[in-house]
Amino acid sequence: MNVLRYGDPFGEQAREMITLIEAETDQRYGKPPELRTIEERLEFGYVAIDKHAGPTSHDIVNSVRRVLGVERAGHGGTLEA
Repeated sequence: MNVLRYGDPFGEQAREMITLIEAETDQRYGKPPELRTIEERLEFGYVAIDKHAGPTSHDIVNSVRRVLGVERAGHGGTLEA
């Protein structure tokens, strides 16, 4: 059993992740996140954005599309402040 201790990104409390079984990723089903290319991360990942008051959710999504050069982008909840 491995225990990984890491800080809460909001600084509220320390957390730990307990791994009961170590396993390798079967290459037929993908690869570990740290081995993914930037293109794969953009295709299958997400970008966390701390939106300030002012621009709309639609404005932010359009900016993400333009900056990252992707056709598809969206948001998974309200971005309104």
